[in-house]
Amino acid sequence: MKSVIIEFAGSSLILAAETQRAGEILEFLYLTLPGAPARRCSVPESPEPGVTLLITSHPADNSFELYDGSTRLFVSQAPGPMAEVLQGEVCRRLAADSQGGLAFHSAALAHHGAAVAFPGMMQQGKSTLTAGLVEQGWTYLTDELIFWPNSATCLQAFVRPLNLRHAVLHLFAKLSQQQPPTPLRMDHATGTLVHPALLGCGGSTSAADLALLIFPHYQPASPLCITPLTPAQAGLALMESLVNARNLPEHGFREITQLARTVPAYHLMYSDLQGLGRALEGLIPGQ
Repeated sequence: MKSVIIEFAGSSLILAAETQRAGEILEFLYLTLPGAPARRCSVPESPEPGVTLLITSHPADNSFELYDGSTRLFVSQAPGPMAEVLQGEVCRRLAADSQGGLAFHSAALAHHGAAVAFPGMMQQGKSTLTAGLVEQGWTYLTDELIFWPNSATCLQAFVRPLNLRHAVLHLFAKLSQQQPPTPLRMDHATGTLVHPALLGCGGSTSAADLALLIFPHYQPASPLCITPLTPAQAGLALMESLVNARNLPEHGFREITQLARTVPAYHLMYSDLQGLGRALEGLIPGQ
């Protein structure tokens, strides 16, 4: 039995793998990324904290199953779809129980030690944008979930493999040279989970001082347009990406207001990743 405790954003859960093949999924998702908010452990007899999710596999048909206690959540014939579902389930549960700060659906990268957050809901191209900036020399933090603790200046990022759609893989030359199976890539039905090392990222971190908020919007064939936002506009946009409002006093309104007044914010409209990193670098205070 292999297990890992995931702790992030004031919440935690235990993931366990009953077989070696199931354990390889945990290794890929949570135990191979420097800076990832996870640690190896043995499963306690009475699992704490909170929820335990169990993955098992069956040699007879090579299938995988995901359980929450006695409830079966998902069945897959391949590791990639199971890894995608598990990754999403972990983020959803951590966000749902998060407290002590603001948790957002957001990508995040760092440039010369300064973090830039890209809030936005799912299926809005955050992972593609993140991969493009990593290829342009930015440091990967996350493509999905960030946490802003109360009274903090430091953004915390949930480090994980990027989830890229099949349709965008041709944009990244290093990925096209790496075909599954590989310990750093797992394909699923609509895309592939990619270890940042395959994009040339030399390492990952899980925290950096937040210097900038960028609200991205992909628009085919549009010119690059970067528009400054007022604190009020930034606050409204942040509320749309907040995932733990129900756990916070006043639904996080006071903390959102403070964040929007403290960190410069811009709306980004783009259609091309080429050169985008240089355009954004000039917005970061002090760079």
